Amino acid sequence: MAKFSLKFKQEVAEKYLEDELSLKSVVRMYDISPCTVRKWAYAYRVHGIDILTGKKGRYSAAFKLTVVKEVVDDCFSVRETAVKHGIPAF
Repeated sequence: MAKFSLKFKQEVAEKYLEDELSLKSVVRMYDISPCTVRKWAYAYRVHGIDILTGKKGRYSAAFKLTVVKEVVDDCFSVRETAVKHGIPAF
């Protein structure tokens, strides 16, 4: 898996969020997957630049249970729930 710099992630997210280029154009321009572009852009829009650092944290059992319940009971996607809470979607 390739590692991307924070600056690169921000640049890609901002380029996509500017709405001047289509997703397909941004993907071609930076040679990365559409899923990655959407994930970075959505996370950046909701949480700002800090979320793109990729740093992992430690979470309590109660927090983990809350997140899993949101996915299962409320029919949220894993990605939606991860972005909402500012955590990686693994």
